[in-house]
Amino acid sequence: LVEGHADEIGGPEINDTLSLQRARSVLEALVLLGVPRDRLEALGHGDRAPIDRGTDEGARSANRRVEIRAR
Repeated sequence: LVEGHADEIGGPEINDTLSLQRARSVLEALVLLGVPRDRLEALGHGDRAPIDRGTDEGARSANRRVEIRAR
């Protein structure tokens, strides 16, 4: 499971789209490295799961991320 995340800048629609695009980019890179596509799924969480609740650039940077999780 490839999960994309965004910071709180922008509205929900933009952040949902951005986080999904981020996850899909990583998914495609994994496929190019040889991971079978049928073993991967991309999800976008927008800004709904921040790891840092701060409002400075460091916090926003930490929240713009992709996580890979086993199912």
